[in-house]
Amino acid sequence: MSAEQVAQLKPGQEVIAEDEAIGELVETIVHGDVTYLHVRRYGPGEADLYIPSIAIKRVVPKHVYLDIDPETLVAQPWHKPPGE
Repeated sequence: MSAEQVAQLKPGQEVIAEDEAIGELVETIVHGDVTYLHVRRYGPGEADLYIPSIAIKRVVPKHVYLDIDPETLVAQPWHKPPGE
């Protein structure tokens, strides 16, 4: 992920995995050498996700597109903030 893409990340952007909107970007978190997307998932009872920026495919003004499908995404251990 380029510095230009990081600069384009803004709270409120919709996060999309394949064609499915999965949540909204809350903030970016830097932990060590990795930038994470803190994403508040859509739907009651859904846990927030902390997605490493390496999963980003592209960023446009209102959306962040991930290079991962929704099923694989929720199977990852990304339900805890980095460092926990």
